[in-house]
Amino acid sequence: MSVFAAAPAGCLLNAPDTYVDKVAVGSKCVGAVDLDASVEKNLHAVAKRLDKPIDEVTAIVLDRDRHREIIEKIRKCGSRIRLIRDGDIAGALAPALEDSGIDILFGTGGAPEGVIAAVALKCLGGEIQGRLKFRNEEEEQRARTMGIADLDKSCQWTI
Repeated sequence: MSVFAAAPAGCLLNAPDTYVDKVAVGSKCVGAVDLDASVEKNLHAVAKRLDKPIDEVTAIVLDRDRHREIIEKIRKCGSRIRLIRDGDIAGALAPALEDSGIDILFGTGGAPEGVIAAVALKCLGGEIQGRLKFRNEEEEQRARTMGIADLDKSCQWTI
């Protein structure tokens, strides 16, 4: 997959090369999820919004060790899960694609990819929420240098 995002100056987050915690949904679930809510609460909110049982809700997650707890929580709720080896952007777009069979994305992935996914989700009517997740002081300093003042602020990229 090749991707490109364009917008007028200042409209897109100049994301540092770090991680971002994120949750993404399609148009029918905009406003139903919250990055600060638990995996379980978000799954139930999506099930309610889509008017389907929790065991018919499908989440997509990158198959990484860092997502072990998220994966366990999804399984404990009885929801379906699709683990992917790569494709952070495609995974974020899946809930907004009607034929994908995916209802929600959870996980931690690249911040620049999160911005690109936000642009595409805007076009598809979906929503992504994210919060930068720094791995070390160097990444935090790079973000400050790039003009990000509030390093703990979460972003709702409904755009």
